[in-house]
Amino acid sequence: LPNSQITTKTVFASDETAIAAATGMLNKLIDVRSFLGQFYLTPLFSGLASDELTDKTQSLPYSEFYTNQINTNNTTVLGIWSGAYNIIYEANAVIEGISLSTSLSPDVKKQLEGEAKFVRAFCHFYLVNLFGDIPLVLTTDYKANSSIARSPLSECYTQIISDLKDAQQLLAETYFNGKRTRPNKWAATAMLARTYLYMKQYADAE
Repeated sequence: LPNSQITTKTVFASDETAIAAATGMLNKLIDVRSFLGQFYLTPLFSGLASDELTDKTQSLPYSEFYTNQINTNNTTVLGIWSGAYNIIYEANAVIEGISLSTSLSPDVKKQLEGEAKFVRAFCHFYLVNLFGDIPLVLTTDYKANSSIARSPLSECYTQIISDLKDAQQLLAETYFNGKRTRPNKWAATAMLARTYLYMKQYADAE
């Protein structure tokens, strides 16, 4: 490999490089090209498609979402879909890398696995609510992922809940670096409650 690149095995050989990999995963969530980046894609266009925002531009692609007349060649939809799955791929890479590592400290291993499962559940949650039945991608095997079928909504929610429960147990109550830049146990708990609300399982949500 070039000097600027390292193998997956090397990434998860030390706490420092493993944390950097998980940080890259989290950074993608707020990247301007991400499906959640800045005001772009999911927050903006789902707001236009509902009654939260008003389109003053009367231009593409905003008007298609505002009038709920989205064409099949709308590249914004593709950006939301592919952006979410790119982040899910990184989350799976972190989970797999951690599971194979024997040199990470226990606390870092728990934290990063919890972060990755939180992110994977977070992305699957928004995909489910935007698209309905979706492919559940739980591996970095791109050949398998490229032909995976959509899973029923109930199966998707079962996986989301499983990931969030794992994250809830793995993540610490306090912030990992002392700042509100990484998920902790309460973020996972809040997301789990929100998932139960969407499933109308109110007792579990409470």
